[in-house]
Amino acid sequence: MSVKSGQDHIEFPPYIVEWEKRGVQNPNLQSQLNTFVLSCCCLSLDNNQIVLNVSRPDDEVITAMSKAITGEMMYIQTLPYEGIANDLITVQTPLRTANYVHPLVKECLKAPRNDPLSEFANTFVRCITDLVCSNKQDRTFDKPDRWMKISAHEYFAVDWSKYQDSELKPPYKIWLKDKGIVEITKRHFKDWLYT
Repeated sequence: MSVKSGQDHIEFPPYIVEWEKRGVQNPNLQSQLNTFVLSCCCLSLDNNQIVLNVSRPDDEVITAMSKAITGEMMYIQTLPYEGIANDLITVQTPLRTANYVHPLVKECLKAPRNDPLSEFANTFVRCITDLVCSNKQDRTFDKPDRWMKISAHEYFAVDWSKYQDSELKPPYKIWLKDKGIVEITKRHFKDWLYT
């Protein structure tokens, strides 16, 4: 089964929707169903369109799908990105997602550690996903907000010489509807820090 963004959806019967609206403690079934279906997907790009492929995952992916990046009123569903999307951290969608197979996202999902790389990964993945997947898309990378400046500060706190041949180092790739694949480089962090 293949689900293209913006084309297919599942709706609940009106009586379920009304039941949810009547009670404060009633679950948001649509949101829970969206999260469940999304967690069973792999994301790829085809002709500059996001494609979510529902598939039977292996054990490693099942473990990944049960995880999300949460905190400070933010929820980022992690799922594996495939094909040309494999190297991306995130893509522009209405729902916040991050690429489980990207090394920086994996670092973000590890148990919290108090080291510069972990702090950078946690801040940057949340920052860039929020920027790309929210209504803040009118902001540009040339005019950094506070969160981007914090990401830059934490980037330069990392001793990158420990990670010479690492995929943890930039450039970091994201996908935007109107621009395609965009790279975030060390130069961006420098600009964010001093702008």
